Amino acid sequence: MRSDPIILIRMASQSDSPISLCRADLIQRSVRLLSDFSLITQSFDVSNFFPQVVKNVASQSLEVRRGVGVSDEEILGFAKLCNDELTLDNISRTMTCAKTMPWSLGYEEQDANTFASWGQEDSATWAPNIGNSWRTTGDIKDTWDIMTLHADQNDQWASYAGPGGWNDPDMLEVGNRGLSTEEYRSHFSIWALAKAPFILGCDICSMDEETLEVITNKEVISVNQDKLGVQGEKVKKTGDLEVWAGPLRGNRIAVILWNRGSSKATIRADWSDIDLKSSAVVDAQDLWAV
Repeated sequence: MRSDPIILIRMASQSDSPISLCRADLIQRSVRLLSDFSLITQSFDVSNFFPQVVKNVASQSLEVRRGVGVSDEEILGFAKLCNDELTLDNISRTMTCAKTMPWSLGYEEQDANTFASWGQEDSATWAPNIGNSWRTTGDIKDTWDIMTLHADQNDQWASYAGPGGWNDPDMLEVGNRGLSTEEYRSHFSIWALAKAPFILGCDICSMDEETLEVITNKEVISVNQDKLGVQGEKVKKTGDLEVWAGPLRGNRIAVILWNRGSSKATIRADWSDIDLKSSAVVDAQDLWAV
């Protein structure tokens, strides 16, 4: 079993109050986000690009609307994206939305490779000048080896990230059932410390309670959203045993003791590993135990 406590190190005078989130709140926020998305895209008909996705999401949104405080106006705004569903023909898939040039039908793999290859071309060295987030890896998969590989690849670009520009090791696989709960905690923790964009890659309508507990851990999310905006890094490695750490606002430090092996082990992090003086007195909290 892989263990992965993420520890918040802070001055003893500081404290936090955990806040619980519920599934209804998560669905409500998601539906409202989709509704807002429809307003942004009124002049850009995304239903021509992803007709089945739009249809399915709108349908699911209508199903969860009642009982979670989302108004008819909000959900109907998003549902308008489906207006053309019954009249779509092949032109929407063979021509661009402006119907002036060929669409990418038959060239999907080539296009995907073009746009997903940026992480292999040192994008962190030039993308901060033109964007707010950039891929640092290839496409992620719901496997331990690929997830850990992405963590390592993303780590080498830590110095290029900061407020206004973030390294992206690809979406979260939490909830796709390819890893154990402990492994998903590792995944979520490392992405949080790296200040990576939190983009869910699972179906929120069918997620189980264990997945919900992982992705709604407010304390870990607060590490990801910390306003200091410094990407944490791997600071120590002994075989499969690693220490990752990064500063947070308020004179705090987030630390991950990451066992990447297949058996239980004890991981030691010295104060010097995380830039603390040997005389420092701290209050330590396990964010997965709150």
